Amino acid sequence: MSTLRNELKIVTKGWWVAIVVATVVVIALTLGLVSGAMVLDRSHNVSAPEIILLVPMLLLSAVFFAAWLTVIGYIWGDAKRRKMRHVLWTLVAFFCPYGLGIVLYFVLRTPAPPTCTDCGAIGRAGFSFCAQCGAPLTPFCPKCNRPVERGWNACPHCGIRLAEASPTP
Repeated sequence: MSTLRNELKIVTKGWWVAIVVATVVVIALTLGLVSGAMVLDRSHNVSAPEIILLVPMLLLSAVFFAAWLTVIGYIWGDAKRRKMRHVLWTLVAFFCPYGLGIVLYFVLRTPAPPTCTDCGAIGRAGFSFCAQCGAPLTPFCPKCNRPVERGWNACPHCGIRLAEASPTP
């Protein structure tokens, strides 16, 4: 669950406000349209079960709408973090029908930039060392100097046990 929370921090506060406001507007408009249709069409008797079924459907549609806006906000923040054209990708995700823009974004996005473990600066893809402090962005095997991933106990290239095996998050 902490990974989801960390990823949702990418969605800015402005997006969260927009999501809440837009969801409330959609609920208000839908309630207004339904109640207005009931008032105008007095010949149609609306039974209690129909109204009872209408409320959960309205809430479910509002939840889907809020989730869709959250994904659009995530695309904005994630594309910005990855140094991509965030406005373009947000518009593609928003206007492409049937969620095709969202799928396209997640298929075609660039890899996440590495973060320096010493100073916290965000590097660029392909950089081996931090531009701010000079620390290595990817750990290397002390014997063969090939890159290894954090959390590995042994080098897959030469088999030596790694001294500082960090636990996987």
